[in-house]
Amino acid sequence: MTNLVLDAPGDPTADLLRQFGAADPRLQMFMQLIRQRQPASPAEPQGSQAALDRLTARSERLREVCRALRARNDYLASALGACARCWGEDEECPLCDGRGAPGAFEPRPDAFEACVVPAVRRQRVAVARSEPEPVSDGRRPA
Repeated sequence: MTNLVLDAPGDPTADLLRQFGAADPRLQMFMQLIRQRQPASPAEPQGSQAALDRLTARSERLREVCRALRARNDYLASALGACARCWGEDEECPLCDGRGAPGAFEPRPDAFEACVVPAVRRQRVAVARSEPEPVSDGRRPA
């Protein structure tokens, strides 16, 4: 809802309301109510600056999360030898033309050691646990 500024000099709406309000007591009462509802100054409504501050802080937190996730993505892509931008899924990628799936590039050794080797070790243990026990003669059951 637009606030009327009834005391603004030269405002045609305010001038018209003053002119008719002088002759009509109901309109005078209406004008008085409008004046009472007007904010003391044309400042922003209460709370809008606080809401803006909250949104700004949330936006900055989201930017930080995005930066951290990009860094993690880049590191994992380097460990797997993949394009960090599209992982080989975008034929129009300016870095790899869609040919950057994991294994497309030489993995970065330190990242591979930190990310891939522990996962492979764990997978080997899980596979070893799920294999059936050998029979007493050393053969596996059929």
